[in-house]
Amino acid sequence: MGSSSKSKKKKSSGTRDRSSDDEETGRARSRSRQREPATTTRTTTTATRSSRSFSVDSMQLCYFGQIFCACVIIMAIYVPLGGLFGGGKPRGYLAYALAVAIVAIIFAVLGLVLYSAMTDTYGRVISNNITVAFLITKFLVLWWTIAAFLLTFSSGTTFSPLGTSNGYFAVWGGLMFAIGALGDGVSSRSSMSAAMGLFTCAVVLIWASSSRLGGSGGALFAFILSIVTVVIFLVFQYAYTPPQNISTIIFYALAVFWVILPFVTTFKSPFRDTGNGYFASWVGAFCAIIVAT
Repeated sequence: MGSSSKSKKKKSSGTRDRSSDDEETGRARSRSRQREPATTTRTTTTATRSSRSFSVDSMQLCYFGQIFCACVIIMAIYVPLGGLFGGGKPRGYLAYALAVAIVAIIFAVLGLVLYSAMTDTYGRVISNNITVAFLITKFLVLWWTIAAFLLTFSSGTTFSPLGTSNGYFAVWGGLMFAIGALGDGVSSRSSMSAAMGLFTCAVVLIWASSSRLGGSGGALFAFILSIVTVVIFLVFQYAYTPPQNISTIIFYALAVFWVILPFVTTFKSPFRDTGNGYFASWVGAFCAIIVAT
């Protein structure tokens, strides 16, 4: 009887142990179930927060850059006149610069809104494969180009190369951002923008060096290289498209000469001081490298 009672006690204690183990397992499972909804909630919250994050792509940055440069131009006009309210009225070149800034802001905001929120309208074909994006981006490039030449080459203006001030850099910055928006979302927009930048620098150097041909060999080198560059681009664009290996050799050769150019023209005459010729030499060298590669 003693042994049977001991065995009964062992069985009862074993049953209690198993039941306690089952209870512990049940509690652990209930705790894990309680944690799961919290984890799901945190994950959902994180996804919700990440979906609200704001990002700007390269095209939007180009439009924002033009708006910023236009605002800098307005500041450069009104601050010397005593402020936007209560100061003097801009006249002459300053009145034209104000018109440049206002029109640029209007079209840059229009392009930004259409590109960001109304993509169907932005890419709508009007006629002969001409889209709304084509009209906006090309107009802004033309608008900024005319402004850059009129406001930075004429001496005696606020944006004269004789004084490279905020307005000067804002005008050329607006043109660079406008060129950056070319391509209408094509994957090769970066190389297209670099090609347009090189073409623009060549035109600027033709203008800047033409008045200094008699007194500097560097000016003659810049003048000839710029004309050759413009001719090559016009021929490739409108008359003849060479094979890939030939065009690669030509653009590599152009890049070599453009890299040499700023060392010839900016450490001594004709473009030792900052101005249109100085910046066109350096920017053109970087653009030529990008185009060649």
